[in-house]
This record gives sequence, C-alpha cells and structure tokens, in this order.
Amino acid sequence: MAYLFFLVGIGFNATASFVLKILGEQNGNLVSLETLRNPLFYLALFLFGMNVIFYALFLQRVNLAIGYPAFVGGTFAIVLLLSFIFLRETLTLPQIFGIALIFGGILLAVR
Repeated sequence: MAYLFFLVGIGFNATASFVLKILGEQNGNLVSLETLRNPLFYLALFLFGMNVIFYALFLQRVNLAIGYPAFVGGTFAIVLLLSFIFLRETLTLPQIFGIALIFGGILLAVR
C-alpha cells in the first residue's frame, strides 16, 4: 500500500508543479491579484493539498530516511518527463542519466 501512496502522491505533486508552470506562463507573474482569479491557481492548491495527504500516508509506512529522498527524487523525475513531453522543454543526456540514477537509487534504498 505504501507504493500506491508514493505513486499517487508524486503524481499529485508533479501535476501541481506543472499547473503552476502553465499558470506562470499565462499570467507572467504568479504573485498578483490576477493569479487569484485564475482557476488553475486553485487547481494547483488542491493538487498540492492532495499531495500532502498521500505523502503523509506514505511516510507513516516507511522510514523517513528512505521515504523523503524517494518522494523528492520521484517527483523530480516525473516533473522532468512532463516538462519534456508537454512543454517541449529540452531533455539532455545528463538529465536522462540523472533520472536513471534517481530511479536506481530509489530501488536500492527501498530494498
């Protein structure tokens, strides 16, 4: 069950970050009254809130020393891939290697 909480949590976290990126590109400035009028801002808040719930459920079931790095690393990798696929941001060979190292490290840590 911890793995399910992990995957759902990093999915919410990465998606919330992705929504904030889109919102920032639309508004040009996230710190404005215009941001408070945009439904994407509230979607991002909701997604981050759901992330916290699943992150807490995940951390209840694993050691913090393993759970925190796995969660952060997993989120990093998902954001990088989403940025490449949907925002057409560049993905370099060192970034691909870094993602592989992150996933390898997560697999080693949870064993």
